[in-house]
Amino acid sequence: MSASNTTSAVLSRVMAPTLLMRGMHDGFVSEYCVQKMHKLIRRSSMVLLRNTGHLLYLEQPAVFNQYLSTFLEE
Repeated sequence: MSASNTTSAVLSRVMAPTLLMRGMHDGFVSEYCVQKMHKLIRRSSMVLLRNTGHLLYLEQPAVFNQYLSTFLEE
């Protein structure tokens, strides 16, 4: 089984609510990758932040914390 198939199999078994956040200018994790994870994790939410790279929590801490707080309150 390839690494991609193994990862897909694992992600499709995640049952916990999951918040996926990505900066629109992230040079490490592609939007395609995050969208694929979002499709595989049944109870996931996805947020794409503008004007942000890979370190969302450092680049826009207030926005990051607001999304995280809202997610944790649900």
